[in-house]
Amino acid sequence: MSVLLARDVAPSASTDFGSGHASHYWAFISYSHRDARAAAALQHALETYRLPHRLVGTRTEIGVVPNFVKPVFLDREELPAAADLKASVRVALARSRWLIVLCSPAAVQSAWVSLEIIEFKRLHGDARVLAVILAGEPFANADAASKGEECFPQALRFAAGADGELGTTPIEPSAVDLRRHGDGKRYALLKLVAGMTGVGVDELVHRDGRRRAQRLGWLALGTTAGMLIMTALTIMAVRARNEAQQRRAQAEELVEFILGDLRTKLQPVGRLDLLDALGTKALAHYSAQPLVDLDANELGRRARALHLIGSIREERGNLDEAWQAFREAADTTAQLLARDPSNGQRIFDHAQSAYWLGYVEWLRGQVGLAETSFRQYLALAEQLIRIDPHNVDWRLEFAYATQNLGNLYLASARSQAALAAFKASRDAFAALVRLRPALKMEVANEDGWIGKAEEQCGNY
Repeated sequence: MSVLLARDVAPSASTDFGSGHASHYWAFISYSHRDARAAAALQHALETYRLPHRLVGTRTEIGVVPNFVKPVFLDREELPAAADLKASVRVALARSRWLIVLCSPAAVQSAWVSLEIIEFKRLHGDARVLAVILAGEPFANADAASKGEECFPQALRFAAGADGELGTTPIEPSAVDLRRHGDGKRYALLKLVAGMTGVGVDELVHRDGRRRAQRLGWLALGTTAGMLIMTALTIMAVRARNEAQQRRAQAEELVEFILGDLRTKLQPVGRLDLLDALGTKALAHYSAQPLVDLDANELGRRARALHLIGSIREERGNLDEAWQAFREAADTTAQLLARDPSNGQRIFDHAQSAYWLGYVEWLRGQVGLAETSFRQYLALAEQLIRIDPHNVDWRLEFAYATQNLGNLYLASARSQAALAAFKASRDAFAALVRLRPALKMEVANEDGWIGKAEEQCGNY
């Protein structure tokens, strides 16, 4: 879409779109009160999204590009008290540039949503109605078996006539999809903003990508600002419920970024000090809450933060601090496993804690404790294979577990036990070579360890 420079035109919230009413709201969000939380999140996302500075003040086919698309009308309580609330809602609809319909099976059942769509179409026509899919399926009414899943209200699926009343001509609403398998939250937001301003969605996507890259650079060079934000968000969690939920979600995203993308970029360049500080700050987000109060995702991120801290401190030679971190990680993954004992991923996560705990105990010279931890690692690996004997990654855990025990036995001069362990490990690796040819190297290594064990047994 071409954009013409409009140097002398400032963005205005009072542009008349031909309805006879000056626009005060960029958009009116119509929703079922069952979807109130999602509607509040969408309003917040729209009103806080800043458009690219270089485009602000330019003119598109729709109008002048603003800094923000706000205000966005959300709740009827936003209106001043009036003798006739319905009349007040009609005024808000008349003064809104766009109607955003939050679509779900609950919205289909809402008479209020239907009335708001009809009233907006009577005032502005069909072209300025945008659908946002939250749940359910569009046009599910066509199939009797899935009729209850319909997410488009009837008033959305038919065009308004010249008299403002709904006709019989079906239309396909312009829709974005908030669901994870659809556009997702971020891309759906960009498509909405692009549609309401006339800016090309690619412009916003590219700007969004550049902003993410800049954010990564700032974090890599010095993460002080990010850690302060996390601390501030944690403190603010005691405030009003709706604000706390939004702040907590942002903090979780930052923790996930620290444990994921940022870790993979900083660890190869040797920034162990920075990773240690980041892991400690991420852990602080959860430390103020008892384990039983954390959900599964929060417990998982806590365990990953502890694994990060433990591995970094082990690399830096701080074995006592590393052991303490892995001990806490094992307690966390044990809590997760206790909640869902047949979940393979939970068993796998706890197996990693057992391995790291045993490895640091071995480095500390605590052979008895290390053997206990390595045996637990082996038992968990065997449990994984019983759940899914075709999962290559889980079968590899068994191979690594027996290899660890073999090395421990060899170092303790338990030659026959070491020999048996190395042979079991070699057989496990060899069985997977066809699926992963790179494992030939592991088979060769095990042959070497078998030779060492045979030598220790006197079988020259």
